[in-house]
Amino acid sequence: MPGAWETSGGHARLFGGRFNITIKNPKHVQSGVKQLLLDGKETGKRTFDKFLGREVIGIPIESLKSGEDHEIVVTLG
Repeated sequence: MPGAWETSGGHARLFGGRFNITIKNPKHVQSGVKQLLLDGKETGKRTFDKFLGREVIGIPIESLKSGEDHEIVVTLG
């Protein structure tokens, strides 16, 4: 995401549901996830991705049920 952008977003249809995604960029950075919210609750487990060579945050897909709609808010920082 370009550092000049303060926000971006969109939606995706996955697993029979709709995922509304908002990306916030209050510090105008181009990478680095500070916080990940799923339906208003902080989520995601920080793990080291060997392919990317850095720490990443993921959404626990196993906790999602098919056909559900979800709100995802990613804050960069």
